Amino acid sequence: MADISYKYRDNEHSIDSYDNVVFTYGWIRNALRFVFESQTDITLNCVIAFDSDDMSYECKSIDEFKKYAFGKAIRVKYMNVYVSENWIQTLISIYVNHSSKSEQQEFILSSENEMLVISLRDALLAKKKGNPRPQPLTVFRYEDNSVHIGDGNKISSSTVGSKNMIETECEISNPAPEKEKLGSKVFWQILIPVAVVVIGALVCIWLGIDTQ
Repeated sequence: MADISYKYRDNEHSIDSYDNVVFTYGWIRNALRFVFESQTDITLNCVIAFDSDDMSYECKSIDEFKKYAFGKAIRVKYMNVYVSENWIQTLISIYVNHSSKSEQQEFILSSENEMLVISLRDALLAKKKGNPRPQPLTVFRYEDNSVHIGDGNKISSSTVGSKNMIETECEISNPAPEKEKLGSKVFWQILIPVAVVVIGALVCIWLGIDTQ
């Protein structure tokens, strides 16, 4: 039978780094599972070849790739993901090699079944739209100028300053409470005793009592 291939180009998936290999493999795996979701006698396989320093690796699964590539400076040579029936016959494969000459990564879909190639092409596009690349988290940095007091308690330095300013302004702009307190003290401690003495003297004079 004829071997039919299709070149699928994409600018969001590549194999130029560890993270991109894992992300691209997940995208391809989801598309293949969608195409073969009604079949139970198929197997998903992959081969990922890469170099690290002076060593070369050819991993037979994504787990092997994660085991040997994680944390290393790697250069991926190619990745081939394929579906086989009963571990024998390859139904379709996706081959991708490292290319730095183009902004778009090329994926070669191959099969003896034309409908499988078309179905996989459409599934790749559908899964790409349904599962966009996750964006990196935005990290906000700030300077902590807090003053720590006791166990786990803290007061912001800016808050302390502003509080003192507010209290000072209140004391200057609102002197009424202090004046009220002073007036009350004069009234009860001076005026009231004097008034009592004067009233007492008037009562005594009125009654004809000698106060001497």
